[in-house]
Amino acid sequence: MTALPAASAPWYFDGFVSPGWFDYIGALLAVAGFVVALDQLRKTRSSAKAATDALEAAQARLVSTTLQTMASQFQLVASDLDHAMEIDSKDVARQALVRFAHLAQETRTLLTEDIQGHDGLKIRLNSSSEMALDVKERITQSAGVAVSKMAKKVSREISALSIEMTGVGASLRHTVEGANDV
Repeated sequence: MTALPAASAPWYFDGFVSPGWFDYIGALLAVAGFVVALDQLRKTRSSAKAATDALEAAQARLVSTTLQTMASQFQLVASDLDHAMEIDSKDVARQALVRFAHLAQETRTLLTEDIQGHDGLKIRLNSSSEMALDVKERITQSAGVAVSKMAKKVSREISALSIEMTGVGASLRHTVEGANDV
């Protein structure tokens, strides 16, 4: 038997052959693919920016709508606290004060997110929240002291904040897509 000649390693590039028409077509297709890839990258980037802008606008509208509804929540808490003071109910007063403290902190956080120019309101919300929790603690620990005597000051503050939140809600209702007085 005769031995077969050993196969030589294949050549993938032959530097001595001039490029043929397949080479030119391949180069053109590679350049076209690169151009298409760059165009798709540009379109993807602009779509992502548009989606981010739409998300930010939706979030701003959601914060605005939530803040507009907060005034009624403040009014409800003020009403509950007034009712607790009328009937001298420590349980109802404690519930209203805790609810107000949470509502005030949530409102302060929403104001911090996107709404500018309400720094004084943010400070008042924070201090009145702390005041409400202090009054709640005093009501819990005291015996024989009228609820109206301990909660009168915080009740006035909640009512004042309710009115101020009504103004914030009204100003937000008159704002469309960042344009004031529309």
